Amino acid sequence: MAVMEKCRSSAGLEYIEVTGAPALDAWWTCELYDKDRLLADLNIKLRINRRDLSLADNHGQIWT
Repeated sequence: MAVMEKCRSSAGLEYIEVTGAPALDAWWTCELYDKDRLLADLNIKLRINRRDLSLADNHGQIWT
């Protein structure tokens, strides 16, 4: 699950300085590792569009 996070790492800030990118564009997608500490409504919103990464081994498993 990913959310927009403000750029805090020194490498990210250095990249902004080198490229001359605007500070408002200093964000990237990151993983939230402490999901249990999120507000309930935000936690639900982040989990709604989650995709199952596993695929069925064969056609029969899709229906069982």
